[in-house]
Amino acid sequence: MKHRELLDAAHIIPDNMPEGKSTIENGLSLCKLHHSAYDAFIIGVTPDYIIQVRADILEEEPPLSFGHLP
Repeated sequence: MKHRELLDAAHIIPDNMPEGKSTIENGLSLCKLHHSAYDAFIIGVTPDYIIQVRADILEEEPPLSFGHLP
């Protein structure tokens, strides 16, 4: 993303947890919208780096659009 002001650093394991650390390995670079969704447990990332969207969000009407996927 060319606009740094729209990017946030998100912790994978929160700082307030014993395993949480402020390191690059414990971070994700997300846009502000996706950071909010991540913090609200709307989206998540599995240990093998698969992005997951909470089931109830996927069932909403009208359907969530992901644009053109390959």
